Amino acid sequence: MNGGFHLKSAGKLSNQWGPPHSSPTSNDLLAVTYGNNTFVAVGLFSTILTSTDGVKWTVQNTSPGGALGGVTYGNDTFVAVGTLGTIITSPDGKTWASRNSGTNTDLHAVTYDDANTTFVVVGENGIILQSDPITSIYTPSGSNIAVSPPGTGTTITFTSVTSPGNTSATTSSHGAPPPANFQLGNPPTYYDIQTTATYTPPVKVCIK
Repeated sequence: MNGGFHLKSAGKLSNQWGPPHSSPTSNDLLAVTYGNNTFVAVGLFSTILTSTDGVKWTVQNTSPGGALGGVTYGNDTFVAVGTLGTIITSPDGKTWASRNSGTNTDLHAVTYDDANTTFVVVGENGIILQSDPITSIYTPSGSNIAVSPPGTGTTITFTSVTSPGNTSATTSSHGAPPPANFQLGNPPTYYDIQTTATYTPPVKVCIK
């Protein structure tokens, strides 16, 4: 089977598909996902394509390496998996970083559990891998950057971020005494917000 085929649904139920779109690669494509306003497709020879509309595609990577057989999006992160235990991640589908999977077994598919903020990977010989629960979120550079660290119901808006990083929020029932005239709930919930991003105040925090 030759790769490079992209089909577009002609109906809401995806029961009709238009003709194949042109592709910048002839490598077999094995998986596709969507997130952050971007389609990401992966395939043989570590091929990675991106598109903003599913029609026009750009090659982000192709190499003599093995296949990438699965890709998903969650927590503002693309995750792709492949042969020999390959796991790579990206915030935008363009810049990718290798992660240590702890195995050389071929990995075939990956999905994201939003409720528990964790990725699950499956592969040959019944292998199942699961990431630790994610407590931070990528915070890009720019103006009026709003991020929501998973699991805390908080939205943190930075007026200006000059260098990207990761932002986390954790909760506990104990903390420093509150300011005067500040009334705690019963039971109280304290929020500890941390970021590795470089930013310019002020910062707005909204709690659901």
